[in-house]
Amino acid sequence: MATETNDRDIKFEDYALHGVSEYWIIDPKKDECIEQYILRDESYESLVEVRSGVIASQIIASFEIPVCADILLSADNPFQNIAADPSHAARLIATLAECQTAFDAVHQP
Repeated sequence: MATETNDRDIKFEDYALHGVSEYWIIDPKKDECIEQYILRDESYESLVEVRSGVIASQIIASFEIPVCADILLSADNPFQNIAADPSHAARLIATLAECQTAFDAVHQP
């Protein structure tokens, strides 16, 4: 069974039936978009699609994370061709550090 079918059909129905209030999907086919859904009247309603910036939970107070898709979609994406060229590992580490910095900025006490 395809992951997309599982995420968008089976999990949607199952989670809604069990009262899961919020559901996020990371969709690589939509430019690494994060889709956020909220349970309303026993079915999910699309709330937002985010590719960059910050996404915040509508259910868990103060839970928000930076979305780094803008980095992943850039021309110098360190994830591309990492297997073909190990020198990309340094760029990967730098990108992960950048994501961590963005996360830390959002979650400063």
